Amino acid sequence: METNSPQGFVDTAVAVRRQKAACTHIRVRSVKPACFETAPLFQAYYESISRDMIGAIMKAIPKDALIIRNSMLLPFRGSEIWGIELDSLSVYTDIVEDKFLRDMAYARRPSTTSIIAVHLTDTLVTDALTDLMVSSLCGAVPNVRKVAFIGLDKKTGKKMRLILEEKRCGFRFDFFSDYEKAKQWLVP
Repeated sequence: METNSPQGFVDTAVAVRRQKAACTHIRVRSVKPACFETAPLFQAYYESISRDMIGAIMKAIPKDALIIRNSMLLPFRGSEIWGIELDSLSVYTDIVEDKFLRDMAYARRPSTTSIIAVHLTDTLVTDALTDLMVSSLCGAVPNVRKVAFIGLDKKTGKKMRLILEEKRCGFRFDFFSDYEKAKQWLVP
């Protein structure tokens, strides 16, 4: 069973779970077929997919079971941070795009805070989503002063950093793995 798209990987993971009881053999790209014991199964996945997709496969959640958290103003040290909560949305980039655009419409208002935290832990961030985020944030420059990206992997973070530095949007940004450290950087 060979796939290249995120949805294909989710389908593969579902098929693996269904066939586990029967201990049947599948072929994942060029990896030898293995019985569905825990160690060979994960070894086949790690060898056959890119590092970006590992988190998406392990946390594949049915679309109807997703918990989409509301974005909110976070009071911190006498200031407010606009927290865009896009975490744990797995491989469903269409939901992430819609929610990000709705949240950015709120962040563009002149009365909102100019400090933004974008939480992306356990969410697949594709190149198209990276471009959408950068263009939306750069388009809101008068209202955006500082942005912290939380939970991106190193490869995606480097890619986003290069694009933001190239565009010279006019706001400060940094990447964090911990929400508390991000808040401390946003509001010193």
